[in-house]
Amino acid sequence: MTRRLPVPLLLAGLMMLTACQAPPPVSLDEKTASYSVSLQLDGATLGQRTATIELSGPEPSQVVLSPAMRQMGMTGPEALATKVDEGRYEARGEFFSMLGGWEIAVRIDGPSGQEVATFDVEVVP
Repeated sequence: MTRRLPVPLLLAGLMMLTACQAPPPVSLDEKTASYSVSLQLDGATLGQRTATIELSGPEPSQVVLSPAMRQMGMTGPEALATKVDEGRYEARGEFFSMLGGWEIAVRIDGPSGQEVATFDVEVVP
């Protein structure tokens, strides 16, 4: 005889599995005057995040992430990105302090001065 679980128990189990899944990564692309910029976030959620920035263009002296929630007049902590490979940088931090629409500015200090690539990110639970 086959035993079946009640539907509410199955639904509760599925909801728990869904809640425990890692947030999906976010990948965005922008261009500045001198750079093609690709920003990958390991997830657009609260908590500790890792951002990977890939640049094609001249070698920068510095790359900084600067999150802001313009509609609330809030900014998150800036994060200095560390070079991990040719044209590839990483920054870690708690970029978002609340859910909603955020803007991440990637500031690039290069040979021709400072350039900024801006990305819109929706932070979800």
